[in-house]
Amino acid sequence: MAGVCAIVFAVGGVAAAESVPADWMTVTAGDALTLRAPRGTTFVRTQSADSLTGTFKGPGFLFDIDYGLYSDPLKTTGAYTDFKTADIRIDGKAARMTLATFQKPQSGRRYFFGLHAPDVATTALGKLKLTVTAAAKDRAELELIERMIGTIRFK
Repeated sequence: MAGVCAIVFAVGGVAAAESVPADWMTVTAGDALTLRAPRGTTFVRTQSADSLTGTFKGPGFLFDIDYGLYSDPLKTTGAYTDFKTADIRIDGKAARMTLATFQKPQSGRRYFFGLHAPDVATTALGKLKLTVTAAAKDRAELELIERMIGTIRFK
């Protein structure tokens, strides 16, 4: 896992938008955000009581988002080893990226990727937060997810 953290954290957190391939497309997650992703990527909204939740799925990856007042701050270090965090910025907003190895891989997925931005916007009810989570099978998938996260633009 140390090698994975070195790869992902070596660029200071999240890859710059300039490094995004020209053939990537813009994918929209409701009224919350957009990101750039490989062709064929979709966002499927899931049922939630008080947040915008859903899954980005594309060729070789999938990851979930939760955008709302009560998004998970990712403070639990539970069933992981090699738990690493880094403070980064996403579209100018402070965020914390988390990488870890599952103690027991889940369906062939060995690595955990998480991101939490605690103050994306403010509403009358409080601060809107973003949490992204993924279970990746290998380093290539982690790097792909990181590149896409680096292209997030909040609406």
